[in-house]
Amino acid sequence: MSLRNGRIENVRLTGLLAVYVVLVCQVGLCWDSDVYPDVRPLSQIPSLNWADYPAHEAEPAFEADWGGTAAECPGLHVAAERWTRNYQTSLTLMPYNCEALGDAGPWCDWYRVDVLARGYYVNDKRIQFTGQEATFGVEGVLAGVLRHAAGDWELGLESELYLNQPYDRNRLRDTPERASYLGNFDIDPLEISQLLLSARYGDLLLAIGKMVTPFGRTYFPLYLNDRRDAPFIRTESILWRETGLLAQYDPGILVLTGALMNGSEDMDTNSSKALLTRLGLDTDAAAVGASIKIQDGIGSEGQKMYNNHVGMDAMLRRGRCTLSAELIYDQYGFHRPGFAAEEITWHQGVYHREQNLAHKSPLTGIGYYINLGYDGERWGWMLNYGEYYPQEQLGDPVHDVTTRRGLAKLVYHFNAYCDAYAALIVENDVVGAQDGRRREGGLLLTGFQAGF
Repeated sequence: MSLRNGRIENVRLTGLLAVYVVLVCQVGLCWDSDVYPDVRPLSQIPSLNWADYPAHEAEPAFEADWGGTAAECPGLHVAAERWTRNYQTSLTLMPYNCEALGDAGPWCDWYRVDVLARGYYVNDKRIQFTGQEATFGVEGVLAGVLRHAAGDWELGLESELYLNQPYDRNRLRDTPERASYLGNFDIDPLEISQLLLSARYGDLLLAIGKMVTPFGRTYFPLYLNDRRDAPFIRTESILWRETGLLAQYDPGILVLTGALMNGSEDMDTNSSKALLTRLGLDTDAAAVGASIKIQDGIGSEGQKMYNNHVGMDAMLRRGRCTLSAELIYDQYGFHRPGFAAEEITWHQGVYHREQNLAHKSPLTGIGYYINLGYDGERWGWMLNYGEYYPQEQLGDPVHDVTTRRGLAKLVYHFNAYCDAYAALIVENDVVGAQDGRRREGGLLLTGFQAGF
């Protein structure tokens, strides 16, 4: 595959970034090795993907293959001082004893509060036609969990708020196509990422609210609140959040989840609701599951769109390395013909999935990715590759082409609070895309984050 000018620029910037990070590491910016002599990797909390940093005392050496719960693991009572929410997960939905990861408070039996701030630069060549592809930005996360025992029940409240910086209002809208993408850049300064109430009785969990979508599993970090630094099937097909009711039964390693949801991330614009289920076998060392989402559609009347999937997920963890994958069969597109893409006022992708095959006939596709991650004491990296195959040819090369996305990430932990990170996405270019331009499939992201 030939490197074009935009991609050559990304490669050069990535090389300069790598040199910069190495120099910073040598100088020791934010270095605090005397206080944190044994910073441990992000994924070494059992069955959870949070930052696992010891307090000011030494911990027992990590053993990769133990299978106990959090309360049974030696040294975990001082773990997870920082929880940066880089991983898309929920303490409420995890069927494990997490008491060692929080503290007792006068208003509850168990709580934790986490704060994250980021400053970054992102250059997304895929949206170059909008004029908003390259920008500096800041964002934050405020998260917390409360739990209280009431007899044999454990009641919980979990929240995760995103603090987002809006785009400037002077946006390019000189063509109907550009104007139809303005909704992509209407950013809410305060976004409810998660807010859910829960009640647990032994192995039975009941929850209501907005939560991580109970479809599949992910085991890779994200460094943007809009979550575009992810595989294709996660950015274009599977929603990151759902709102509704959930019931979960999780005896031992078996996890059976069923949910009745809006089918969209926020409040519904359609009276029909979505059914989501996942049946999995989950341990710290390995996991496998099958999921399904079925719904009449998102939106109403001529704007109604399919968003159905059947999928499988798997994970294998050995020491500091985690290998994971997801595979889905996907249904998408408008229910009815006649609604032009230029009339869209909500978020739309750059892959022309907002089309119609025939009346009440969904477009379909098959997609997958494979992810390999490493969490070292100071360094962490992630390599990801995935493909998406549209099953119907519409005569639109932007839609019909197979999308192949490679993704690489690198993070350096200065100490228990401060990280530097970089991410690079490389996709196949597409001729005659938005505004008749050749779409360059590349994204470069670099930044710093601090969590407390």
